[in-house]
Amino acid sequence: MINYGYNVCFLDILGFSNKISKEGGLIEIKEKYIKLTEIVIAINEKYKDILSTGFGENSYATLDDNVGVFYKTNIIYGSDSIVIWADRTWEPAKKIESIEKVHFAAKWIGFPKPCDPFIDICNEIICASIELDLPLRGALSSGNAYFDFDKYIFIGKPIVEATQLEKIQDIVGATFCKSFEEQIIPKRFFLTFDNYLKVEDENCKKLNKEIIKAKSNTNMNLLDWPRHWRNTRTKNLIETIEKIDFGTRVDIKANTLRFIEKSTELQDMYLSKEETNIKDVYSEAYANCGLSIRLINA
Repeated sequence: MINYGYNVCFLDILGFSNKISKEGGLIEIKEKYIKLTEIVIAINEKYKDILSTGFGENSYATLDDNVGVFYKTNIIYGSDSIVIWADRTWEPAKKIESIEKVHFAAKWIGFPKPCDPFIDICNEIICASIELDLPLRGALSSGNAYFDFDKYIFIGKPIVEATQLEKIQDIVGATFCKSFEEQIIPKRFFLTFDNYLKVEDENCKKLNKEIIKAKSNTNMNLLDWPRHWRNTRTKNLIETIEKIDFGTRVDIKANTLRFIEKSTELQDMYLSKEETNIKDVYSEAYANCGLSIRLINA
């Protein structure tokens, strides 16, 4: 049966323990953390609201000759970590042996779900965390896993990969594991970056092994969350980062500001119809497909 596994994003709050340890830190962190969890809850509830209008998980043709995609992205939080995941396989495809056996008029169900909605939510969570002075660091991966939202169970290789890569980053944001890149990702969603991963320490062999292993699992492509910030917010991003308390980790602030600068330099790239429309980016899946036309935001 067709199975593409899950897209997973693991995020951790930077400097969480230090913030808690400060005088009055618990009260301050609690108020900000509650606001962050409210954003998470709102995203989960929005899915239910859309379902109540009659829309199901599906691809829809839009009136501007594009495709709108709707599917559930789950978010769960605990302590200083957030896990975001989405099933990459359309439900009808799970009953089909291979993509060759999918009817040509509905062949899109045999392809993986476009990652655009998943990445949009990851970007939004990162940007919201920055506004709350609870900046997140993490990684995105893909593969087979087991999730039980109600029981708070999430296990699998993509989670292990993401947590290992998250630990060696000295920057705000999220890096792609190589497994995540085994799918089509529109260019506007990522930037190749350098000099932001931890370096080996000759005095700590155990740490070196962890760093080397994690580094081997990435091409150093970072989620371009600053682009999402510019598209959704009016606040000055650099000024917002400057106000965040990074403690002694001035390297994290410097790397983040450097990344924002690079993102800004490339802000006018990857915006053509061929690079943004789902129908064009995922042309193999959506060419000549029989999609119902519904008026939704693409």
